[in-house]
Amino acid sequence: MTMQRPGCGHLLHLTIGPDMVTAIGSDDSVCDATAAAWLRQIADKLDADHGPGPCDHTAMRARHGHLDIERRVWTDGTGRSWDLALDWQTPDGHRWRWTGRLSSGAPMMRPVTGAASWEPLDMLHAVRGPLLPVGGGRP
Repeated sequence: MTMQRPGCGHLLHLTIGPDMVTAIGSDDSVCDATAAAWLRQIADKLDADHGPGPCDHTAMRARHGHLDIERRVWTDGTGRSWDLALDWQTPDGHRWRWTGRLSSGAPMMRPVTGAASWEPLDMLHAVRGPLLPVGGGRP
C-alpha cells in the first residue's frame, strides 16, 4: 500500500509479505513520528470497522462484494454500488479511474493524472474518501 497525505506530497510505502513480515519505507521528508501517526489513523479506522467479537472470515471475504462486469458496477460488502465507468474524486480534487483489474475482489484504481500508483477502491474510499462520482471515465 502506498499512502500520500493529500496536498503535502509525502509518500509512505507499506509492504506485507506472504510470511506477514512488514517493510515500511518513505521519502526523506517523512519523519518516523508522522509515519506512525498515519498508521495509527489507519489502525483506528480498521478497528472501528471490525466491530466487537472474533474475526469472521466469511464476512471478510464477502466485504469485497461483487463485480457485474457487463454493467461495470461493483457492489461492495456494505451494499453500496460503484459505477466503474465513471471517475471517482477525493475531497481534495484528485480523480481516480478503474484499471480494469481486481485485487482480492476489490477494483484497483489509478490516479487520472500524476503518480502511477494503484489502490484498491475500498482502501481508497476508507483512507482518502469520501469519494464522489464524476464524469470522464471510460465508455
